[in-house]
Amino acid sequence: MLDHPQLATSLRAGVTVGLALVMICPVPSAHASNNVHPRTPVLWPDADCIQTVDRSVDPSFAFSYEIPGEDTQLSFDELEDSRRHQFIGFCRQWPAGRPPPRYISLYDLQRSVDAELEQAELLDDPESTLETSEVWSGCWTRITADDDRRPITYAAAATPVVWDTLDPVAVEPGTWLVAGYTWEPPYNLWRRAPWVVRVIDEPAPAEPVQAAVSIGDTADYLHGDEIVELPICVDATAGSTLSLEWAASKPELLEWAAIEQLDLDIAGPADLLVPFSPPEASLGLTIVLRAVVEQPAGDAYVGHALDTVIVFGPGAGDGDGDDSGDGDGDGDGEGTPDETETTGGSETGPGGADGEPGAGHCSLDPARGSILEYLAVFGVCALLSRRRRERQVRTHERQHDPPCSRRSPPCSPCDGPGLASDHTRGLGLQGRRRR
Repeated sequence: MLDHPQLATSLRAGVTVGLALVMICPVPSAHASNNVHPRTPVLWPDADCIQTVDRSVDPSFAFSYEIPGEDTQLSFDELEDSRRHQFIGFCRQWPAGRPPPRYISLYDLQRSVDAELEQAELLDDPESTLETSEVWSGCWTRITADDDRRPITYAAAATPVVWDTLDPVAVEPGTWLVAGYTWEPPYNLWRRAPWVVRVIDEPAPAEPVQAAVSIGDTADYLHGDEIVELPICVDATAGSTLSLEWAASKPELLEWAAIEQLDLDIAGPADLLVPFSPPEASLGLTIVLRAVVEQPAGDAYVGHALDTVIVFGPGAGDGDGDDSGDGDGDGDGEGTPDETETTGGSETGPGGADGEPGAGHCSLDPARGSILEYLAVFGVCALLSRRRRERQVRTHERQHDPPCSRRSPPCSPCDGPGLASDHTRGLGLQGRRRR
C-alpha cells in the first residue's frame, strides 16, 4: 500500500508539515509556566468613533469596557498582582502590530527580572518601558494608576472607568487614544480602543484644535482586484485634506505610500466611506493602513487601522503571512491584533464554490504542487483561521450590548518597530484565548 506514489507523497508531506509545526511552536521555559497561559484582553463595546471632553463643563470622561471571561487564578510563578487591567491615554495612535513597550514602569520591569520572568538586559534598553521610552516621551498618561489595576472580573468590568483629564496632571488639549493594558508578565498585552477622544478647554476654541480621525473595521484579507469601502470618522476644519496611505508591514521602518487623497468638504465631525482597492505593489503582502488628516490651521492627526490586511496576489496563498498583530489587540492588538469585522468587502474571485479548487479549503493533494507550496498554503490557511476565531470575540461584544509629536511630520520615528518582535509569542497566546 505504501508503494502507491500519491499515498507515499502524501505521507511525506504530512510528516514534513508536522515537523515544521513542531519546530515553530514555542517551548515555554522551565521556570515560567505562566508563559503558556493565554492573556485576557480588554474588549471594547460599541461607542462613538470620536468623542469630546469639554473641560470648561466637566474634565472627566467615563468609558466602559468588557472582558471575555474572568481570570483570577494565578500560577505558582506569577507576581501577586498579576492578571489585572489598566488604562492608559496616548497622544497618538500606532500602526497595527507595533504597540508601545510591554512594561509601563521600570519598577514593574525590575520586578519581572527579579522573578526571572524577563532577562536583565532589558533594564538597559530605554524602549523597554513607557517611563523611559524616547519614542513615547511626553505622549502618554495614566488613566488608572499602577497600584489601582483592576482584577479581571465581571464585577470590576461592570464599573465604568472615569478619566479625570486634569488630575493628577492635566493633559494637553488635542486628540487622545485610550488603550487597555493587561498586566500579566512577561507577556503584557495592549488593546487600543477603536475610538478617540478630543479634549478641549472651551466649547468654541479661539484657535483650531487638533484634527481627529479613526479608521473603522477592515477586512482580514483582500484580493488584488477587490474594492471595499473603509469607514473613516473625521473631525476637522473646513479646507482639510485626508490622505489614505499603505505600507508593507515587515520593514523595520514603514515606508508609507499614498493611495487616495481627498479634499474634505466638511467643517466638524463626519463619517466617510472611502473606496479602497489594494495597489499593485501590495499584491502578495501583508499591509498596514493609515489616514492622515491635514488642516489649513490647527494640528494634523494620523489614524491607523486596527489590524493588518493580507493582500492575495494572482494565485491563492500568495500572501506573505506576516500577521504581526496589534499586540493591543482589538489589537494590535492591541493584537494584540485588534478583532474587527469585514467592512463591505468579502473574498471574491475564481473558485468560490464549495469543493472547487481555491474555494477556501486547505488541501495536501500530492497532485497540486510541491511541499513548499503545501506549507505556504497551510500557513496562510492557519493564519486566516486564527484571525477568524479572534473576530468571534469582537462579534460577541457587539451583540451584547500621529506623528510622534503632534507637530512633527507623519514620517516620524513612531513608525518604527518598537518591541513588536518581542510581542509575537504573546500575541499567539492571545489568539488562542479568543476561541
